Amino acid sequence: MHGFEGKVQFVWQVADLLRGDYKPAEYRGVILPLLVLRRLDAVLEDTKPQVLARAEQLKLIKSFNATFGYDLSEPDGLEIYVGLPSLLSENEDVQQRAADNTEEQFALTIKPDDIVGALFARQEGSQRLLKAMLEDQAFADAALQVITRETYRAARRKHAQNAA
Repeated sequence: MHGFEGKVQFVWQVADLLRGDYKPAEYRGVILPLLVLRRLDAVLEDTKPQVLARAEQLKLIKSFNATFGYDLSEPDGLEIYVGLPSLLSENEDVQQRAADNTEEQFALTIKPDDIVGALFARQEGSQRLLKAMLEDQAFADAALQVITRETYRAARRKHAQNAA
């Protein structure tokens, strides 16, 4: 019985480490999406090189650029939207790079006089916004629309400045 209890205790210790500071009510909004993404990555691991080769053949990035009017293949800080071609299991720093890129984009696109910018101006403001987004789906949808719109506008402005 001791062997089984030891395994159970080990599983709970790992779960506590993975859980971090999140409360059980927050799992749905944070941990479950990461589990789904990792599972999809694991399932598609065998075919990912072929898919990436086919995407290169089709020049998806160029068609995306022509559709939306700006070039995401340039190293201008928007590369996170193009995607990471390597497997998640091969990149232990994916979350850190995504977090760094997101912070950088917010610093470049959200101005302090904007509604969202005012919330992100201080550290506790960003924590309150993220907590509200996790707790209220309608607020999360509205905030994400504002953030997406502002990021798109900033990318368009940057493209216009680069074209001029």
